[in-house]
Amino acid sequence: MEKGKNHQKVFEFLNQNEIGIISTIHAEKVAPESAVVGFGNTENLELIFGTSNTARKYANLQKNPCVSLVIGWSSTTGSLQYEGVARELDRDELGQYADLLMKKNKNHQQFIDQADQRYFLVKPTWLRFYDNAGVPPDIYEIEL
Repeated sequence: MEKGKNHQKVFEFLNQNEIGIISTIHAEKVAPESAVVGFGNTENLELIFGTSNTARKYANLQKNPCVSLVIGWSSTTGSLQYEGVARELDRDELGQYADLLMKKNKNHQQFIDQADQRYFLVKPTWLRFYDNAGVPPDIYEIEL
C-alpha cells in the first residue's frame, strides 16, 4: 500500500474512534503511567485532548512531552499504535482545535470552561496500524 493510502486509512480509522489509552512517563520516577482519554484529530493525524492541570498526565507532560497511545482494539477494524510529541495549546490556539475535539466527544463540553482544564496537540512521529478490515489483515507503519 502506498503512503498516501496508508495516511487516508489511518485518518478514517481515527475518525471512527473517540477514545484511546495514552501513556506518559512519570514526572518523578522513570515509570510509565496510562490513562483513558477522549480525543479529536486533524487531517494531519494530530490528536487533541484535554486534561486537568491536577492530573498525573499533566505533570508528566510538563516534564517529558513524549507520549504513546493505543486507539481501537476491535477484531473487525483493528488498532493503531501511535507515538508522538505533545505540546500544550494556549487559549488562543484552542479555538481552531476545540471543534474537532467536541465533535467527537460531545460530553467534553462540560470541561472546556473549567479553570483547571488544559489542552494538548500531539504531533505523530510513528504509527503502526493493524488494519483488520480486510482478509488477510494489513499491517503497516508510517514514520513522520
